[in-house]
Amino acid sequence: MSQGPIPPSLILSPSKDESEKRTSWNSCFDGLRMRNVELALFATAFVALAAVPANACTCRDRTAAEIVAGADVAIVGTVTEVRRTAPGPDATVIATVSVSRIIKGRIHRQIQLRTRGNSAACGVEFTEGMVVRIAAEKLSDGLNTNQCMILRGPIPAD
Repeated sequence: MSQGPIPPSLILSPSKDESEKRTSWNSCFDGLRMRNVELALFATAFVALAAVPANACTCRDRTAAEIVAGADVAIVGTVTEVRRTAPGPDATVIATVSVSRIIKGRIHRQIQLRTRGNSAACGVEFTEGMVVRIAAEKLSDGLNTNQCMILRGPIPAD
């Protein structure tokens, strides 16, 4: 029993109102899908940026004379020993320095300079035999220094 083609008057098609509802419903889902894609991209970027190690040490551009003026001590010397107070990047590094020239301050000819053990936290990467031109602050735990206190360029005369 073949019925033949269905006359157009019998085909059920959505009313104009139903068609508009379906279109707005689909566009709502399209907007949500787009929002989810945007959130996923944002989360991916955030995680990627959070995984990059922070380089937090930023020094103002100052001359050696300006650094010396703001410091308690300034010297030229040779590092004779470097030790860490503990393992890991958060340790304190203590460098023993044989002083060849005192630029500022009253100190012995051999001093110990303390710095953070992490260059991202402005710690100075001391090595034995290294000649340093550096300033320091006198604090309760000794002479403390950092990357921002390294003397570059001409240093003040005695």
